Amino acid sequence: MTKPLSHPQAAFFDLDGTLAVHNAAPSQEDTEAIRAFRSRGNKVFLNTGRSLGFLYSSILDIGFDGIVAGAGAYARIGEKVIWRQTLSSEAVERVIRYFARSGDLCILEGETGMFQVGRSLNRPFDWPDIRSYTEFTDRFPGQAITKLSIFAKPDDTLRQMLGADFSLIEHSDYAEAVPAGCSKSDGMLRVLKALHMEREDSIAFGDSMNDYDMIQCAGIGIAMGNAVEAVKAAADQVTLPYDQSGVACALWRIMEKGDAEFFAGKGGKP
Repeated sequence: MTKPLSHPQAAFFDLDGTLAVHNAAPSQEDTEAIRAFRSRGNKVFLNTGRSLGFLYSSILDIGFDGIVAGAGAYARIGEKVIWRQTLSSEAVERVIRYFARSGDLCILEGETGMFQVGRSLNRPFDWPDIRSYTEFTDRFPGQAITKLSIFAKPDDTLRQMLGADFSLIEHSDYAEAVPAGCSKSDGMLRVLKALHMEREDSIAFGDSMNDYDMIQCAGIGIAMGNAVEAVKAAADQVTLPYDQSGVACALWRIMEKGDAEFFAGKGGKP
């Protein structure tokens, strides 16, 4: 028998490494647990580093109350957009010029599409190749770019090019550049404010460094068992890995114990 939570919570879920990887469908266990949590009067949100143009149906079919995308550059509740920050045309032009010259791979993540610059051979993704800013604006007029994924080790030259327009999130084998000031925690807080909910009423699930601030900011941060060590260290709880339905494991514990009992046990593992 499940225990009711003392008051509604808002849960925020990373996608890659938390619900699935490589565009795979989420597990049935995770899907059912998120839907059960929502059916008890709680809110559920996808909070992903991916831009809108990189989301896919089997994740969205879980049924969320809203989406935070582009690592906080975009947020909506239902179909109402409450925050949107895109890159300026000057910044996009500068980025395209730099990566077309350097040859390193950069993915321009848009609200309706994905585009790649650099690496003239052996491109890993089936997305349009962009070789100049003029080509980009001619072929895709009005396309809003939310963030960048960069497959190169950031150095001083790259950082100088990005300048004050971007915040850089570094991973082991790539980096993400998001509009300056945007983050998953910022997007989460915007959603909570719009819902008239407190930060203490939030739960966040994640695994990578772009989840670090969200995990720290949430009322309770839950790291996946496959999370990087820094995220595990920042979390209040560590659940099972994504491929063992760690989200479902933690959510059912919350629903079975009630939030007061679960939150009192910060630091434990399922």
